[in-house]
Amino acid sequence: MGVIYTFVNQLYSNCSFSGVDFRILIEEVDKDGVSPQIYALLVEQGRLEETPHFFQVRLLEKVKHNRYSSVFIKCETDRILTECDKQQYEVIPLKGIYFAEDYYGDYSHRTTSDIDILIRKERLDDVIQLVKDLGFVEEETHISGHFHRSFSKPLPHSAIPLTVELHWELMRPDTSSVDTDFLWSRSVPFKSYDNIKKLSPTHTFYFMCLHAWRHNLDSIKHDLDVIQTMKHMPRNLAAVLQLAKRHQTYKRLTRTLAILYERYPILRERYPSPQVKALWFHKIEKFNWSKAMIFFDYQVLSYDSLKHRITETGRLFFSPESRKYGQLKLKKIKSRLIYLYIRQKQQVRNMIKAIKL
Repeated sequence: MGVIYTFVNQLYSNCSFSGVDFRILIEEVDKDGVSPQIYALLVEQGRLEETPHFFQVRLLEKVKHNRYSSVFIKCETDRILTECDKQQYEVIPLKGIYFAEDYYGDYSHRTTSDIDILIRKERLDDVIQLVKDLGFVEEETHISGHFHRSFSKPLPHSAIPLTVELHWELMRPDTSSVDTDFLWSRSVPFKSYDNIKKLSPTHTFYFMCLHAWRHNLDSIKHDLDVIQTMKHMPRNLAAVLQLAKRHQTYKRLTRTLAILYERYPILRERYPSPQVKALWFHKIEKFNWSKAMIFFDYQVLSYDSLKHRITETGRLFFSPESRKYGQLKLKKIKSRLIYLYIRQKQQVRNMIKAIKL
């Protein structure tokens, strides 16, 4: 994925696209489903003509294709918001169609596959009934301890249904202390609705960082979302980092930013923060067993408190809802550790030395 990292860094740096192989780039862009976002950013900067004609054509094809599904999702989103407003249910749209409008200029400039809304927990049953009345009658299995419920309805001419996720928290409360009421209190008006709000720009950035972390930044889509919200932030990130400390999401936030600073050096230049350290695990990536260590860092060490790390470790390996997943990861980690300690003792010593440097 090196080409797309180089391209995005040049894009935000306003540098020429020197050394970019656009045929490789378009394949990486298509793979991550970010053609509409890349198109939007190039148009916003007036740089679309700096790219080859075939690249422009491919991007525009994806934008047009995305517009068809986005129109339906926008219509369904509006129906839900309008009905919630009529019933005086407070709602905050998360990500989705209106995030694309705010941060990419048009609702079709970012792929969206579902509808996410934040609701008041005490209104959960009421909003569930409301979305069911609107046709979202198929409920996905609810996992105990999760902070959302999901309901779906068929999409025209699609084998994949449209899902609405009703969130009452932004993170699991047993591994964070996110004050959702505080975010509600700082929310801002949304269009002409009385009861529909949206997160403030700072809290949108905060949420998108946590969302990117939850997906382990496995797609350029998450990178771009964070960067776009970052553009609406003050150059000094101290306030949002202080909020993360209060919410016990600090390591998740700084880990996310550290990865983005590594991929896109322009971000560290524009948003310098001594609190965002270089990633330690880059020192061990040359070892063939490093993926297990990096996974452990993400899955367990991203939590601020020992209690939260123990909670997540227990859930990962022992909870019923993730037992199959946990057993698979446990098996992989065990095999790595056996290989590590029995056959690679010298490499372990080298790794420890590298980390200490």
